[in-house]
Amino acid sequence: VPVRIEDYYGTGILLACVTHMGHTLPRNLNFGLYDFVSADLPMVRSPLPVTNGEVRLPDDCGPGLGVEVNEEILGAPVAEMAL
Repeated sequence: VPVRIEDYYGTGILLACVTHMGHTLPRNLNFGLYDFVSADLPMVRSPLPVTNGEVRLPDDCGPGLGVEVNEEILGAPVAEMAL
């Protein structure tokens, strides 16, 4: 079933999440990924680039989302969990 993935008024973190999800699908099943990242929420310092109408993941992404989170904007943690 083809899917359309939308990031409606999210942040660069959410865009990275849905981009990873979109990249797990075969191209013929990914109807589109629509990005509406709010510029007033600079949650990442290195947003994923849009090239020729496509959001691409970095080749050297490794574990994680492939973006640098702007921790200063997040503030202090409200809770911490121990594993």
